[in-house]
Amino acid sequence: LEPVRNLVLDGKLSVGSLKINSVAVKNILVGARANGGLVTVDPLSMALYGGKYNGNIRLNAKTDPPSISLDEKLSGVKVGPLLKDMTGKAQLTGTANASLKISAKGLEADAITKTMDGDV
Repeated sequence: LEPVRNLVLDGKLSVGSLKINSVAVKNILVGARANGGLVTVDPLSMALYGGKYNGNIRLNAKTDPPSISLDEKLSGVKVGPLLKDMTGKAQLTGTANASLKISAKGLEADAITKTMDGDV
């Protein structure tokens, strides 16, 4: 954890459009800050398939074990075109709305899974 605890960062990244493995996203905005073991990615947003993704991620490496929290929202995303670009088949249609707000502690996947708490 020392590299994370010693990381100093304050930046923003903005991308007009991006295609990753045939999945197209637009208006990407990422803000990242790190200081003294606290790493925050906020804002984290993009437009995709007629909808939006907004979220933030927070890693606290000041404590042992470290903790992580996520607050993610997906709204109005057209599922058919997204699946078509991802898999070549649009097996579902409709609009996706989802949210995830969870937190966990630990370094290993097993510890993180056991301490995970929140709402999906």
